Amino acid sequence: MLQRTEEVAERGISISMYTHEATGAQVMLVDAPDANKVFSANFRTLPKDSTGVPHILEHSVLCGSKRYPSKEPFVDLLKGSLKTFLNAMTGADRTMYPVASQNKQDFFNLVNVYLDACLNPRILEPEHGPRILEQAGLGLGLGLGLGLGVRVRVRLRVRGPNPDPHGLGGPNPHPHPSPSPHPNPPRAGGVALHGRGARRAHQVLRRRVQRDEG
Repeated sequence: MLQRTEEVAERGISISMYTHEATGAQVMLVDAPDANKVFSANFRTLPKDSTGVPHILEHSVLCGSKRYPSKEPFVDLLKGSLKTFLNAMTGADRTMYPVASQNKQDFFNLVNVYLDACLNPRILEPEHGPRILEQAGLGLGLGLGLGLGVRVRVRLRVRGPNPDPHGLGGPNPHPHPSPSPHPNPPRAGGVALHGRGARRAHQVLRRRVQRDEG
C-alpha cells in the first residue's frame, strides 16, 4: 500500500514509501536515472549485549537457504553473477543485504537468492543451524605455541552492549565476508564470548519461529 511519494530535485530522484500489508514491512522504491538496479533487505538488529549476535547472524544467513541450500551461495554469486555490487553489512543498529546489477535477469536472480537467505535461512534448521552459527562465530586454528587453539572468524566492531541506536555515529557498516578490523587481537575470553553468541543466536531464532508458527 502506497503511503507517500517525495521528489528529491537536487538528486533527480523520486521516492515512494509503501507498507506490505501482510507483514507490515516498510518498502522504499527509488526511481533514479541510473543503469544499476539496486535492492537491499534491511533489518533492525539492536544488540542486547556484546556477544556479537547480529554480526554472527549476518554471516550465517548467507550460508544457504531453503531454495538455495548451497553451502556458500554468496561465493557462488560472486563467481557467476553479473553483479555490480554484492555484499552484507552490520551496523550499530541494523543489518543490510544489498545487491545491484545492470542486467535485469541477473538482478532478479540476486534478489531471489538474497530474499530466500533472509527469510528462509538454513540456520533455522535444527540439524544444520547450530553448526553453521558456531562456524560463523568461531574457527579452529593452531594457537601460537599452544597447540590446537581457537581463533575468531567474526570479530566485533561494537565493544559495548548498547551502541547508540538512534544516531549515525556508531561503527561504520562492516562488509561481508572479511573480518572486521580490531585494535587488539582477541584472546580466549573473546573466543568464548563469540561461542556463547552463536548458541544464543540459534536459541533466539528457534523461539521466534516457534512463536510465529504458534
